[in-house]
Amino acid sequence: MAVEEKVHAYLLTYSTIAMENTPTILEKLLGGYAANDPVWDTRPSPERFNLREAIAHIADWNHIYSERIKTTLGEDNPLLPNCDENQIAIDRKYASSNPVDNLGRFVRTRHELVDLVKGLKASDFDRMAMREGLGPVRLDQQIAIIMGHDAYHVRQVMDYLGD
Repeated sequence: MAVEEKVHAYLLTYSTIAMENTPTILEKLLGGYAANDPVWDTRPSPERFNLREAIAHIADWNHIYSERIKTTLGEDNPLLPNCDENQIAIDRKYASSNPVDNLGRFVRTRHELVDLVKGLKASDFDRMAMREGLGPVRLDQQIAIIMGHDAYHVRQVMDYLGD
């Protein structure tokens, strides 16, 4: 097996493990809070989502990531448009959404995203797309972005809860 194939096999194995862990971590951190608990509306930083909004956001992004992966697999060098996360938050009423329901939705849709990634072949990782506002991205880079996004929001939850 060539070095690149080994790296792709390693990425496939460990990225899916990391992606599977995020729902477990978030459920352990947030699973004990009722939907009306004030913790969901804590906003230590005015330019960031509160916990209620953050959970709705990450639940929505599982679908966005899945669609980007499917598009990259199905088209040659497709354009992946940016999403205005602030406008999505307004349109989908994140500020008044049920965080317990959104946490459950995140868990369900994350399993679908992980199954999609588990079905990739090593050769799929080199497929290219053009990400609006970012430039050319390979599929393996898209997966790295997902893991970084997860880490950002897990850290956010820990910061907001004081862990």
